[in-house]
Amino acid sequence: MAHEDNPADAIIAHHAEMVRELQARADSVIATVARGDASQSAAAAAADYFETTIVPHALAEETTLYAAAADTEHRLVESLKMEHVALRRLGAALRDARDGATRAAIVGALSQLFAMHATKENEYVLPTILAQPRTDLRELLRRMHAESGLHAQSGSPVNHEAPMEATLEPSGRVSVAR
Repeated sequence: MAHEDNPADAIIAHHAEMVRELQARADSVIATVARGDASQSAAAAAADYFETTIVPHALAEETTLYAAAADTEHRLVESLKMEHVALRRLGAALRDARDGATRAAIVGALSQLFAMHATKENEYVLPTILAQPRTDLRELLRRMHAESGLHAQSGSPVNHEAPMEATLEPSGRVSVAR
């Protein structure tokens, strides 16, 4: 079945594509550092990809997929939002890193955390949404594409700290504010 026909397959395929692309960029940074090359271009390319592709996707997930899963998987959704905060902070650290070893370590951590994060979305969030008979995953995906496109086209620099600040409320609920 084509990915266009099955929104869950389309989401899983897109996650796999982003994981592969970020890992390829991480591998490039690590290879550059291993050669003793002090160039920052590979790290800048990885940071650009993260900020222009993965961050808009993450923001759109929060208002679509996560919102749909929050009623039944509240703690999972809150933990995934906190991972978005951690990912964005790693992205900022990669952008700010001044030496090759630091860039290699950060991009490796960023790539691995993102791969783990995407796996959790595929294996836990999607089944939760699919189990909800009144939730239209195709419509959520359409909204997510529209929102991620808007985030990506905004042209404004990514704020890695303030827009996604997580706090633990007395009730035990984690809130993420932009």
